Amino acid sequence: MNKNVFTDVLNRMNRVFITNDENNVNKDQIDYWKNSVFSAISMFMLFLGGPLFFYGSFMFFSQGRYIHGIVEIIIFLMLLLFLTRKSLSIEFRKNVVVYMFYVVSVLLILFTGPMGAGEVCVILSMVFVGTVLKTKQTIIYITINLVTFIIVSWLLKQGYLDNFDISTYHSTWYINLATTQICGFMSLVLIHLMYKGMFQQYQRLEESKRKLSDREITYRTMIANIDDVIAILDMKGNYKYCSPNITKHNGVPPENIMNFSIFDFLFKEEHDLIHNQLQKMADGEIGVIQGEVKAHGPHNEIRYVEYTAVDQSKNEYIDGILINFHDVTERRLKEERIKFLYERDKLTKLYNRQYMENKYIELNQMQNMPIAIIFGDLNGLKMINDALGYEEGDQFLRTAAKLFSTSCPKDTIIARVGGDEFIMVLLHSDETKADIIINKINENCNEINKGIKDDSLYFSVSLGYAIHRDLDTSIELTVKDAENVMYKKKVLEEKSIHNSILISMQRVLYEKSQETEAHAMRLVEMSKKIGTVLKLSSAQIDDLELAAKLHDIGKIGIDERILEKANKLTDEEWIEMKKHPEIGYRIAKSSGELASIADYIYAHHERWDGLGYPRGLHSENIPLIARIINLVDSYDAMTEDRIYRKGISHEEAIQEIKGNSGQQFDPNIVNIFLDIMNLEDAKNKKIKNG
Repeated sequence: MNKNVFTDVLNRMNRVFITNDENNVNKDQIDYWKNSVFSAISMFMLFLGGPLFFYGSFMFFSQGRYIHGIVEIIIFLMLLLFLTRKSLSIEFRKNVVVYMFYVVSVLLILFTGPMGAGEVCVILSMVFVGTVLKTKQTIIYITINLVTFIIVSWLLKQGYLDNFDISTYHSTWYINLATTQICGFMSLVLIHLMYKGMFQQYQRLEESKRKLSDREITYRTMIANIDDVIAILDMKGNYKYCSPNITKHNGVPPENIMNFSIFDFLFKEEHDLIHNQLQKMADGEIGVIQGEVKAHGPHNEIRYVEYTAVDQSKNEYIDGILINFHDVTERRLKEERIKFLYERDKLTKLYNRQYMENKYIELNQMQNMPIAIIFGDLNGLKMINDALGYEEGDQFLRTAAKLFSTSCPKDTIIARVGGDEFIMVLLHSDETKADIIINKINENCNEINKGIKDDSLYFSVSLGYAIHRDLDTSIELTVKDAENVMYKKKVLEEKSIHNSILISMQRVLYEKSQETEAHAMRLVEMSKKIGTVLKLSSAQIDDLELAAKLHDIGKIGIDERILEKANKLTDEEWIEMKKHPEIGYRIAKSSGELASIADYIYAHHERWDGLGYPRGLHSENIPLIARIINLVDSYDAMTEDRIYRKGISHEEAIQEIKGNSGQQFDPNIVNIFLDIMNLEDAKNKKIKNG
């Protein structure tokens, strides 16, 4: 407070004693200080000097020294004239006042003696000189002062001043002179050091201001260029300041930010959280708050923002909440993507096994009981993959995922936990609700099948469930129970399910190739006759019958253009055609009912001499049933018309079989076949002859 008053007084005095042009001496700080001090001294000289000068004049008049009294009054009036003339430069006025004061000091020494006021005034005049004059002017003053006192000393020594009061102190003159000059010079040095120290302090202060200004510019530049938003809020969340990049994040110009509060940019579900945090900060319960919220972007899109807020209400420069907003949207989206890939099945977009294994512990809470676990298995997936390709198999899985999702309530946790295995977890659900869901799945499955023209693509899913009610039992055990129930049902359903699939696949085979149901039945009949002669077991006879029906099932995986080609196949087409035994093998292996005939399908084009395909097996290394199928299929193929040729006669076919005995065909089977044919021919001839 005192500093402000002192500064105000100096400014007022400067306006009185210093012209506007002269006030520009601020460029030289020391000169400015000296001018300010001169203004202050001038003010005191006017108000206090008047009474002192008039008192001195009065004393001179009372002693009969009228001339002295008149001179003193004239000096005061001249001082008054020079001090108040603003048209005169301040340097001129300072010099006039200094030298008038010095002249008065010398006169006092001459007329009052060096031990009186004159000696003090000389010292004060030196103080005055050091205080207000520039260095060059001070040197001139010192020179004049020394010359003056040298002259006075010489005059005093020569006796020219015997009529003056100074002569009474002739014996002590040099001591007083030395004392006066030394004190004066010491005062000058002291004042010079004082100004020098003040100036050095001033320079440090100016340097600090400059650095502070540079820092401010740096900080402002940083705030303007960083991606984070820096803001100041009041305790209610209203904006008091915001960095310029607010426009990029919220679409609001920084100059308009005062019209908004933080709640204007947040989603409604975030309001309670922020309001409570601001209230606790206003009540002094917390000083720092941190968190993450969802905010509106410049185009009203969702942005995820991290914030850190610090209570700076007691800081006079901030007076509010200093808050930093950091946009973490890209990071959050990446995290969610990684989490999705970690927790989800890539193909079906359902949850995966890893997610469910982590979820079981979380779900095993009393508030979730009872929990229905439904375990599902998609039937025939491997068969679809092998027969129609993995793309069709993947589509099966996607359709299954959609089936489960649309059949279950929205809060159901659905996961693909294996190649063709799915789990559905329903909280607060018992047996009744589980039965409803399973019936719904079956109904929707039937609806899907109604829209499928190709029977081989029919949907079939086996389902089983278990109810979890006991906290002491892990959910994994309940899942296992549901899986076991599913497999029991699968065993009961499997024959009819696979039978329908096999019939569908036979139908596809007949449609795609030259194979007919009649051809299959002739092969079955002849094969069973040969098998009976060979005394095969009933199980082998069943396999023989099944192999006779499905030995060419692999042709459903061959391009129709090759199967229906009327001309001779090219080498590339023939290579493709030779793949059908291997395709048929994979199809049979994927089914429980067909697995037993997979090797027969694989080998039905092998030759006794080892020149067949696909593996070049020979003689008894070829499965017996495959050798039988090879012969009867060859005979029937030779006698039936095909697109690319006419069939040959029965007799010609018999000769062809005989000619290939021991080469393409097993000689023993050929003999049995010929015996059967001879009996058939004799029987037919007898019937014909009547």
